[in-house]
Amino acid sequence: MEFLEAEQSVLGCALLSNTPPNLKESDFQDVGNGMICRAMHDLHTRKEKIDMVTVAHKLHERDNLNKVGGPEYLAEIQNCVPVATHRNQYEKIVKSNKLKIDIEKICTETTKTIAQTEDPQKLLSKTISTFTNLGEVPKNKSLIELRADLKKELAENSYGFQIGNNEVDTTTNGIKPGRFWILAAYSSGGKTMMALQIARNVARQNKRVVFYSLEMRAVDVYERLDRIQRFHEKNIDEIDTWPIDIISDKRDWFDISIDAQQRNPDLVVIDFAQIIGMPFVSEYERMQMLARDIQDFCKDTSIPVLLLSQVSNESMKDKHSLPNAKGGGDLFAACDVFLEIIWDFRGEQDEIADKNEEGFHLRELNRTLSMAKNRFGMMATTDLIFDRKWGLYRNF
Repeated sequence: MEFLEAEQSVLGCALLSNTPPNLKESDFQDVGNGMICRAMHDLHTRKEKIDMVTVAHKLHERDNLNKVGGPEYLAEIQNCVPVATHRNQYEKIVKSNKLKIDIEKICTETTKTIAQTEDPQKLLSKTISTFTNLGEVPKNKSLIELRADLKKELAENSYGFQIGNNEVDTTTNGIKPGRFWILAAYSSGGKTMMALQIARNVARQNKRVVFYSLEMRAVDVYERLDRIQRFHEKNIDEIDTWPIDIISDKRDWFDISIDAQQRNPDLVVIDFAQIIGMPFVSEYERMQMLARDIQDFCKDTSIPVLLLSQVSNESMKDKHSLPNAKGGGDLFAACDVFLEIIWDFRGEQDEIADKNEEGFHLRELNRTLSMAKNRFGMMATTDLIFDRKWGLYRNF
C-alpha cells in the first residue's frame, strides 16, 4: 500500500536524521506509525536523541513497543528508506492520503444524511463548514511580527561568516545562516582551492565547517589546507585546531544531507555539484532535484551551503552569455549568491599547454571573481591575485 510505504519512509528518514517528522500522530493511517511519530516528538521536545534505541525506550514506557511491532519494526522502517529518498515528498504523500480519507468520510456521511434531511440548505452549510476546516490553516505572520523577526535576526546575525575577501564580504555581509551559495568555474579553474581558503577563514572564526570532497581523498584535501597554512602562517600546527571535518566517503545527496544534519556545522562545503549522486534520474532531473533539495535543506536547517559547480559550456564559449551552472539553470535560480571565477581564455583548441578538460587554453591574465547573483544586495566583481607557485589566491 502506497500510504504505508510513505509513512515508513518518513519515519525512517526521521531515525536517520535525528529530527522528528513534520507531521502529527493523527496524520498517520497506521496507528502504530502514529505512536512512533508521537514518541519522536516527545524525544525532540526533551532535546533527546532520536534513534532506534531511544524511540524503542519511549514506546516501552507507554506499553506501546509491542503494539507497533517491536524493535524489529523500527529496524525495518529505518532500512526501508530508498537511496534517493526525499523526506519532504514522503511527508506530502502522507498528508495527502490523510486528506483524501477525511474527504471520503465527509462525503459518505453527507450521502447518508441527504435522504433524511428536511433542510438541505442547512446540510449544505454544515458540509461546506466541515470541508473548510479540513487540513491545516496556514498561520501567516503580520507585518509587525515579521518586522520584529527581522530586527532580531539583524541583531543576532548582522554579519555572517567572513569568507576572507573584502569586496565580497562588504557586498554580502558574509555567509549568513540558511543561505545557499555557489562557487563556479570551468574544470581546473581553481574553485576547490578557493573553497578551502574560504573554509580556513571561516574555521578561524571558530565556526565548524564540514567539507565534502567527492573527487579527492581526504588526505589530498588536507594537503591543500596544509599548503594554505604554510603560505599564511609560520605556525603549521594551528591547522590541527581548526574545526574542519573532511568527508570523502559520501557521494549521494541523501547521504550528505543526513550526515550534515547529524554533524550540525556552521557551514557545509560540497565539491562538486556535477558528481553528486542521485540514482535512477536523468541528468536534467538530477540537477533540478538537487537545486530544490539544497534550497530546502538550507531553509529547514538554517545551515548555509557553499556548493562548488562547473559552469555551462555556453558560459565558457561566450563571455557575454549569462553565467550558469553546468547541467541546467536550476542551480543558478535556486541559490542566493552565485560567484564565478573567470579566467581570460581562448576558445580555439590549440596545442598550447595549460588546457582544461574542455580543451580551452588558460591564460594567467585578468583572473577575476564575478558575483553574478546576490539575492539580498548588490553584485560586484573583484580582481583575483593568483600565486602560481603556491596555487592559491593571495587576496583570500
